[in-house]
Formats: sequence, structure tokens, C-alpha cells
Amino acid sequence: METCPTCGGARTRVLTRVRWTVRVALIALTFAIAALGVAPRMIGMLEGVRAGFAPAIPLGIACAVAGVAAFVAGFVRLRRPACGRCGTAEPGWLFVPVTGNVVSAGSSDAADAADAAQPALADAG
Repeated sequence: METCPTCGGARTRVLTRVRWTVRVALIALTFAIAALGVAPRMIGMLEGVRAGFAPAIPLGIACAVAGVAAFVAGFVRLRRPACGRCGTAEPGWLFVPVTGNVVSAGSSDAADAADAAQPALADAG
């Protein structure tokens, strides 16, 4: 078992997500690439100063990659070492432990949750 370098507590592998600040930074990077890199080249092409889309293609691809990374970062969940005492995950600047009840399909909690939902569904309709 690993120990936390911050507080010395025991670390276990838990479900983590990407921090919201990292996701916002990726979205900001997408807009910055589009506004500072792609847009001036496209404006030059539309005004007739440049010919074709070729100067904008590499930055357009970079903009698309940053946008897809920002979108995927909202859904990704990984099991990473995290401290139970201080709540930090590895690496701390990128991941944060997921809070709340996460029920896996094979656990007995899933069966209990399904049984509890049955009367509510029957009464609803």
C-alpha cells in the first residue's frame, strides 16, 4: 500500500475525473487558437490577400484537437491513486477524486437500488 506524500495517509485507487479548471483551460486554448491563429489567416484569404486555405490548415487541426480534448475531458473517468485522508489524487493538478455514490453493475448495491426503484416506477404511472 502506498502512502500519501502530503499527509502520510494510505492511498488507494479510486475513480477520478479531470479538474474543471483544466477543462476550462482547454476550452480557452481552443478559442485562443481559433481567434489568434486561424481567424487572421481566414480573413486574409477572404479579403484576397492570401490564396486558399493552406495557411490555416495546421492551426485549424490544432484547434480541432484542443476542442476534442476539452470535450473528452468532461467525460473521462480513470482509477488513480488517491489519499483517503486529504483527498488528493495523482497528479493533483490534473485529477480530482469523484465524490458521490458510484454503483457498479456487479455489486449488491446495484440490486438494492433496483429494488428500491421498482415501487417508485409502479406508483408513477
